[in-house]
Amino acid sequence: MPFNLQDGIADSTPMPGRFCVSIAAVVLAAGLCGGAEGVAKRPDVMPLPQEYRVDGPPLTLAEPAGIRVAIGVDERATDKESLGADWIAKEVKALTGLSPPVVRHPTNAGGAGARILLGVYAGGRPLDKAIEAQLEGRDVEVLSDPLKTEQAYVLVVQDNLVLIMGRSDQGTLYGAMTLLQLLQKDGDALRMPRVQIRDWPSFRYRVAENWTYAEGRERGGAGWCYDWGDGRERYEERVEKVFDRCLRYKINAIMFHGDFYGPLERMWDWRDLAFAKRLSQSARRRGIKLIFGGMGVGGENRRTYPDGQVYPCVGYPDNPPTRTRGTCRGNDSLNAMKRDYVQAFVEHLEPGGLYVHFEDLDNYEDTAACWKLRCDACRKRWPNDDLNAVDGGAAGFAHGYDQFCEAVFRVKNEATGYDASRDTLVILVSPGYTAAGESDADWDAQVAYWTKVSQLLKYKENVNLCIREQFLRRDDNQRRVAQMARALRERGNGHGLFIFSLSFASLYAQGPLFQAYPATMNEINDGAETVYFFCGRIFQEPQILLNADWMWNGSPRAGLELPPTASAFSETFRAYRNGKLKPGAIHEPGGYLEKACIRLYGEEAGRQMKRLYELEGQPVCYGRRVLHKRDDPDHDWRVHREATRKAIDCVAAALSANDLRQENRWILERFLEALQLGERFSTIRVDFQELRAMAEDNSVSAQALDDRCARIEAGIKAMEDYINDRFPSRWVTPNGGDFAYWHSALMETRDAVKTWRAERRPAGK
Repeated sequence: MPFNLQDGIADSTPMPGRFCVSIAAVVLAAGLCGGAEGVAKRPDVMPLPQEYRVDGPPLTLAEPAGIRVAIGVDERATDKESLGADWIAKEVKALTGLSPPVVRHPTNAGGAGARILLGVYAGGRPLDKAIEAQLEGRDVEVLSDPLKTEQAYVLVVQDNLVLIMGRSDQGTLYGAMTLLQLLQKDGDALRMPRVQIRDWPSFRYRVAENWTYAEGRERGGAGWCYDWGDGRERYEERVEKVFDRCLRYKINAIMFHGDFYGPLERMWDWRDLAFAKRLSQSARRRGIKLIFGGMGVGGENRRTYPDGQVYPCVGYPDNPPTRTRGTCRGNDSLNAMKRDYVQAFVEHLEPGGLYVHFEDLDNYEDTAACWKLRCDACRKRWPNDDLNAVDGGAAGFAHGYDQFCEAVFRVKNEATGYDASRDTLVILVSPGYTAAGESDADWDAQVAYWTKVSQLLKYKENVNLCIREQFLRRDDNQRRVAQMARALRERGNGHGLFIFSLSFASLYAQGPLFQAYPATMNEINDGAETVYFFCGRIFQEPQILLNADWMWNGSPRAGLELPPTASAFSETFRAYRNGKLKPGAIHEPGGYLEKACIRLYGEEAGRQMKRLYELEGQPVCYGRRVLHKRDDPDHDWRVHREATRKAIDCVAAALSANDLRQENRWILERFLEALQLGERFSTIRVDFQELRAMAEDNSVSAQALDDRCARIEAGIKAMEDYINDRFPSRWVTPNGGDFAYWHSALMETRDAVKTWRAERRPAGK
C-alpha cells in the first residue's frame, strides 16, 4: 500500500515544547512532568529511556476493520533500518494477525492510516530530510552530539505519524526496539501512547550477558550456556534467539568465550570454534559484539626459536615459573609469533571484541614489582625501574599492547565486509587493573601509570583500558572511575575505559541467581566507555534485563542514590556482598524484579519466577564449578537442597501457567531439568554430610556406615547413568556444555567418599 510521506508529514502539526525535563531521576516514581496531558506513569520500557513524555491520547494503529498502519523506509535503507522495519511489522502481525506493509520506495499516492517512518540523521536521503524537518531543537541537539554515541535516537508520535530517527542506523534500530515495547493491545485494536522519546546510552558498550560461566580459566569456555549437546544446528538456533533478545533490550556486547592461562598454541583454541565466525557475523548484523577472552602472554621466552634457551622475564613476583611463559615484551621473535597467531585467530573468527588478559596483577605495588623482574634485554631497551616513566614500565607494557593491536587491526575481509579496525573492540587488561581497596596514593599512581600508557600507545580507536570496580576516594569522596576517565581523555590519548565489576550473582562468586548489585550502583562508573558485570548467564534472564537497563541509563534513580562517602559506599558494598541489602525499588511488590519477570514470562508465570529469584540458599542448577567454595566437608548442603526443591516448584508452576510467554518456554524447560539434576546432586552431598556426622556417633555400627557409603556411591552411579541416558553429548563448544561438567562434580564427590573411607573414618569403624 503506497502512501504519501510528504503529505503525511505536512499534515502533522509540530508540537513545540514536547519535552519537559529528563526523567533520569524518576526511575521508579509514578509520575513524570508537564501538564494534565503530559502526566504519565513510569514508561513501560526496558531499558529506561533518558527522556520520555506522553502528550495526548493514544494513537490507534490497527482496528478490527483492517490494518491502519504502514511502515516506511528510504529506497536506500540500510540492512539495520530494514531489520527495524521488519521487526515492527512482525510485532504488529503477532498482536493483530494483520500484516502491515513495509514500503521501501514511497510514492506520492496517498494512503489512509498511521505511518511509521524510519530514517538516519543527516543521512541526506529524501526520507531523512522529511523526518528532520519535523524535529525540534532538542532532538537535533541529541542526534548531533557525538558524546551521545551513534546509538542515540528520537521517537516522536504525532497525529497518525510515528517518526524514528537515529544518529546512525544502529540508533534507528534501537528506536524500533523501543517502539515494540510501546505497542498495546486494546481489545481488538492496537494502540501506542503518544510519546516523545529522546534516548542514548550512558555507556557505549554494555556487556550484560556472560556465557562463559566462570572466568574461562579451564580451557574451552565458549558459549557453554546454550550448548546442550544436540548438535551445531540446534545450538545456533538457540543463540540466534538470544541475539534477538539482546537486540530488543539494547545489549550490544556478550562475553562469549574465555580461554585463559594456556600456552600460545592453545590460546583461545580457535580451531575448535569453526561455528563462531558465523555467530560473530550474525551478532554484528544486530550491532552486537561477541567478545573472546584470552591471555596476551603465552608460549615461552626463548633466546632463539624454536629450541633456544628458555629465560625468565616479567611475571608474578611470587610465582617464578610464570616468568618464562611468553611474558617478555622486548623479544621481537616472540612478538612476531604472537602477531601471526593473533592475526590468524581474528581472520578465522572475525570477533566483535577481544578481552586480552596479560599478567593477572591488580594493585600498583605488585605491578611495579613485576616490572623490576624484567630480563637484561628489556632492561637495556627500557632502563628505568619507574613504572610510570617513558623509558620504564609504561613504555614496555605499551609496546606489548601495540604488538597485539597491530595484529588485530590489520585484518580486513572484503567478502564479508569485516574490518577489525572498525568492528573489533580490543580490551587491554592488566598488569595493574587496580583494586578498590588501594590507598588514594596508590590509586593516584595507577592513574598516572595508565595515563602514561595511553600516551604511548600507537592505537586509540576501538581500544579500551580495563580496570576493576572502583568506588570513592577516601580523602575527598570523589569518584575514582570518573577521575581515571578524565585523565585518559585530557592527559592521555583519549582511550575508553572498560570497567570489570565482580557480581556476587556470578557463578565464580557462588552467589544468588539475582542481585541488584552492581547494576543499581552503575552510576559510580560514569565516564567509562564499557561496563561488564561478570554475570548474566542462562537462568539469569531477569538479571540480564536489570544489567541492560542500568547499563543503558546509568543516571541517578529514586530510592537508589549512591552513598555519599567512601566509608558509606564500602558499607553498602559489604551489605550487598553478604546478601543483606535488597532495595525495595527492586524487590518490593511491583518493583523491578517483578516487572522484569512478568515481561519475560507473563503475569502469573512471572510472579512464580520472582519467588524463585528471591529464594535463600542458592538453588543448584549448574554442573560447572558446582563445588567451588562449597567443597569444604563441613559445608551444609541441606540449605541448597531445600532451595533447589523450592525452585523446582516455582519453575513447574510457571510452566503450567496459562499466560506463560511461549518464546521463553524453552529456557524454563531447561531450567527445570537443570534444577532436577541439582536436587539429585544436593541429595548426594547431604548424604555424605550425614555420613560424617554418623561417624561421630559411637552407637552407629560399621555396617551402617558402609551401607551409607554404598548408598552414596549408588546415587552417584544412578545420576551418571541418568545424564548419559537422558542428555545427548554432540558438543559444539570445546569441553562440552554445562551438563558435561556434572561428571567431574560427581567424580570429585566419589573421590571424597573414598578418601573418607580410607583415611578419615574413626578407628574401629
